[in-house]
Amino acid sequence: MKILSTRRIAATLGVTAVLAIGATAAIAGTAAMNLISNNNTATLPTKNPTDLKASQGKAFAWGIPGSALQPDAAETVTWGNATTTGGGNVTIGKMTQDNADNGYVTVVVKSMDTGLILTDAMATISGGQTGAVQITSTMLSKSGTTYTVKLKFPGMEGTIGSLNLKWYTEQLAL
Repeated sequence: MKILSTRRIAATLGVTAVLAIGATAAIAGTAAMNLISNNNTATLPTKNPTDLKASQGKAFAWGIPGSALQPDAAETVTWGNATTTGGGNVTIGKMTQDNADNGYVTVVVKSMDTGLILTDAMATISGGQTGAVQITSTMLSKSGTTYTVKLKFPGMEGTIGSLNLKWYTEQLAL
């Protein structure tokens, strides 16, 4: 993968900062994935839909730092609790490249709980340089079990912003 030296330096500094923070806690998975924050969604609406409480649904919001958006192998992090309150996982697919040095990654939010569906979802990019990463498509499956976000990294240049995800769930009666 072609990476500019400025990106390499930024990635090194980011990893160093994460490792310093991670030294005080048990870390599973990559350091960058452990920075996923339930409150790092500044570009998304702050209020949940008014009908969310009536349907006994829940809202989840995560910010994924740019340093975690270009993995050499797929990475998965769980959300919620599939056995008690409902949950699933977020998978960041392995980075692929085309002949024009464009990079591609697919991020999938998936419900792992029987009867828990995703009723709506949204994704935005915040921070970084304009055009360093683009959301090329989003799709909520007809069954409501997955939300897919496809990302493109044109020319593999620039500082990548954070991917902000927000999704709403509803537990169906079984």
